[in-house]
Amino acid sequence: MPDRSPFVGREREIATLQDSLKRAQEGLGSVVLVSGDLGVGKTRLLDEFVRLSTNDETLALRGRWYESDEMPAYVGFREALLPLAELQSVRHAIDRSSPYFADIARLGLEFSNALSVKRPRGDTTAAPDWDWR
Repeated sequence: MPDRSPFVGREREIATLQDSLKRAQEGLGSVVLVSGDLGVGKTRLLDEFVRLSTNDETLALRGRWYESDEMPAYVGFREALLPLAELQSVRHAIDRSSPYFADIARLGLEFSNALSVKRPRGDTTAAPDWDWR
């Protein structure tokens, strides 16, 4: 018995996602937003796209948003970016002098650890000056 039922339909949506991926591989990046009502198949669509598109040259990052007042609004970005921040090749390629670097590290302790950033003492809610390890 297969793990999942066969993926049927959604050829147009898969083609749109694959076209966006092809453009990104050519250096013309973009963002694709998949939205819809609960249960319409958003997760399954993306699972299938990732299955069809993943290879040694493609890294797919995914984050999920949850309908909850208790979850931070940016939780999907955290889920998507943490595996990227944990890659040694990415950590070495990051421009630590960029004004955006501190913003990434401020996503949470797991990011500052992955990026080897020592959090300053005191108020961490303000935009701090970061000490590099």
